[in-house]
Amino acid sequence: MPRQRNTAKPKKPPIQQERADFALPSNVYDHISKALKTNTWGDEIEVLEHNDYLLFPAAILKRKTDGSFEEEKCRLRVPREHEMRKARGQAREIMTEDGLDWKEDADLFTNIETWCILSQSIRSYTEPFEPFDPDPRSLEKRYDKHSLMAIWAKLDALTRIVDPRPDDLSTGEIIGLIVAIAREENTGPLADYGSPAQSSCIVTMARLCAISLGSKSFLERLKGFRVAQ
Repeated sequence: MPRQRNTAKPKKPPIQQERADFALPSNVYDHISKALKTNTWGDEIEVLEHNDYLLFPAAILKRKTDGSFEEEKCRLRVPREHEMRKARGQAREIMTEDGLDWKEDADLFTNIETWCILSQSIRSYTEPFEPFDPDPRSLEKRYDKHSLMAIWAKLDALTRIVDPRPDDLSTGEIIGLIVAIAREENTGPLADYGSPAQSSCIVTMARLCAISLGSKSFLERLKGFRVAQ
């Protein structure tokens, strides 16, 4: 009896994900959070205080000719509101100088605004802790975009860490928030919670909505649904 031809396609080997050398150090911000709870920031992670700002140790990574990364040590300072406004004004000025419309080229504006924030937030590693590179244009020419995005990710994580608002919610608290948002017809109740808690609430709302969409009675009720303004 002739052998049947095997028509099954050979399995492809799993794709190996390229290691992101510029990613955050493993568990570094979990470590910072733990140190915060045990009041050991200064001893464990060398957090300094200067002019009423906390300064966190960090490094900008630059690719070298041998393929490895070189670290340029610096410190990160979480920006405050007046610095965010200054960064936005700087970004608009740069867009105007380059002949770009910050409304039409919103993606470019976001990038430039990010570099403006970083130019104020990245500080020298040692005193007097001056801006590492106060010129946003110089900063974006000095480093690759991915190097800047990596340090931006660190700054974003630190921004969440210094947020005093609670970031852990129980299921009951999330349901209570959803009910409050529905009752007030705005997202104001979320303002009392940090970014992780806000994200958890929004994702839970989406999951509940997706589950409800499988119900015929729910779909019937949607016919007269009024979108909140």
